[in-house]
Amino acid sequence: MILKLMMVITLFMAVFISSIAVQAADKHKQGVEIHRVSPYRIARDIRDIKGKKRAIVLYASWCPNCVQKMPQIIDIERARAGSIIAISVDESRQDFTRYMNKLDDVPFKAIVIDGPEWKLAKELKRFDVEVWEAIPHIILLDENNKTVEQGNFSTKYIAGFLGIPLS
Repeated sequence: MILKLMMVITLFMAVFISSIAVQAADKHKQGVEIHRVSPYRIARDIRDIKGKKRAIVLYASWCPNCVQKMPQIIDIERARAGSIIAISVDESRQDFTRYMNKLDDVPFKAIVIDGPEWKLAKELKRFDVEVWEAIPHIILLDENNKTVEQGNFSTKYIAGFLGIPLS
């Protein structure tokens, strides 16, 4: 009985300490804001900002191609602030926070969908976005939030669409 109680207490302490570490990492990581946002609010916020071309980047910390592209996506955002809307489909906040902490000075708000990926797909239909089958998935929007193209584009192609020269 005492052994079971000690195991429960140990497990509780491990979970408690782990959650404190994640919260501390979120607070101490400079330049990175991590926000869990509902699919409805993501679509509403995209709709409310018009006037310039943008790229919506759907990615995850566990996706090797996403991880490979992210430094160049960050470079694009640094070259033209507000040109990238990065939305993570990560389900684990801890994994996502760990991933973001490995990146240097992320210049955009890190958004994680708060809900299932299919709800985000449903909300993004407002912009004529087709359901994606894989990530990374990039959606190129014109100045009026109309989808121009979508797919897994090279960062050079994304930068070209946005009118940003990449070195």
